[in-house]
Amino acid sequence: MASRKSGFDLDAWIRPLCALVVAGVAAYASYVHQREFALQGGEDAVSASLWPLSVDGLLLLILQP
Repeated sequence: MASRKSGFDLDAWIRPLCALVVAGVAAYASYVHQREFALQGGEDAVSASLWPLSVDGLLLLILQP
């Protein structure tokens, strides 16, 4: 039997951290794009700022098991 080292598992932290960074960048890019799209479509600043949250928020609700 192979014995497993006890202690800090760097790989268990690095992969989720990298995934979180990539997801954060994607969320930011999506938010900026959708907000700009809403502004160009004639929405006021408040509505344009809230629109991406409602679109992506709805997507998260749909994808939940």
